[in-house]
Amino acid sequence: MSNDTIDQTVRLRAEEQPFVIATVVAYKRPQSARPGSKAIIKPDGSIDGWVGGGCVQPIVIREAQKALQTGRPKLISISPESAHGDWKGVESYDMSCQGGGSLEIFLEPVLPKPELLIVGNSPVAQILAGLGKLLDFRVCVADPDANATRFPEADLVLTDLKSARGRIGSGSYVVVATMGTGDEEGLEAVVGTHSKYTGLVASKEKARGLFEYLRGKGVVPEALADVKCPAGLELGAETLPEIALSVMADITRLRRSASQQGEPVKETMGASRRVASTTTTTTETSTASSAASHHARPSSEKIKGGPLPTVQRITTTSTESWSESSTEARDPVCGMMVNTASSRYTSAFRNKTVYFCCLRCKESFDRSPENHVT
Repeated sequence: MSNDTIDQTVRLRAEEQPFVIATVVAYKRPQSARPGSKAIIKPDGSIDGWVGGGCVQPIVIREAQKALQTGRPKLISISPESAHGDWKGVESYDMSCQGGGSLEIFLEPVLPKPELLIVGNSPVAQILAGLGKLLDFRVCVADPDANATRFPEADLVLTDLKSARGRIGSGSYVVVATMGTGDEEGLEAVVGTHSKYTGLVASKEKARGLFEYLRGKGVVPEALADVKCPAGLELGAETLPEIALSVMADITRLRRSASQQGEPVKETMGASRRVASTTTTTTETSTASSAASHHARPSSEKIKGGPLPTVQRITTTSTESWSESSTEARDPVCGMMVNTASSRYTSAFRNKTVYFCCLRCKESFDRSPENHVT
């Protein structure tokens, strides 16, 4: 490539702009383009460089735009006669120009890496970041407690969930892997963004409670129906690496289906991924083992975004429920023991600090603290 072409490709890649490199690989006189002649075609059809004029240029631009949609390279032949017959991998077009001659041009789409947005600071989130980097995604991690040391493979680490939401587009792959720490905020930050894939690493029971909470916040059922839960393919996964593997396998299947079918593909979260609600009484759990055991159960059921049963919490009414030691305190809403040093959720009541396992418990307590303590 000429220095100008090299400089332009480097700049476009740095700007994460899609483009196609068109390269002449063979010719017949009297065509003026020669093997090695190159041009860069952008999505709007603008072309820089020279691979032929007349009827050649509109064919090249049209086919380059198709290659950008599919992400697949192609070899095109433009000639007065079909020189390749039934050859596979070559698309033939008539040379209608009066100047005559023939050209064979290789079209190579250069696309930005798709973004994998991982919401969470959990061990599964860490494994997902490593797998995403290995599978050639641009990895972005979003969590208030995340940092580059914990996620060395990430291209970008955000501690502001609002900033993360602003990055999500129709080509984004989103996985919520909070797994008990910041579930409500993490899921709320991504629902309704119309990404290519939105998955939640959680059990169906956990998701029911989260969905109920978000409906109470005004999230419409249609947005919740786009969330695949449990995220990933049903591989019978039990360990944390296996869960992460099932998630990335599902994302890879979706990513590659577009190029295999020759057209863009959008994941459809339809009725096949919903399950009728059943009455559930549960305490809030956030252990990795609950998520793993759920992935280990072969099932075609998915969470429904519509009406869900009320989740009943275990509520205690003694002063012990909110007493604290130097390192732990009991959540007065659900009864879970909370690490006081790392808890994200606290309230002040009767000159004491009250600690909570999640945002829902804190909000429930703040609405009526007298109902939760004596």
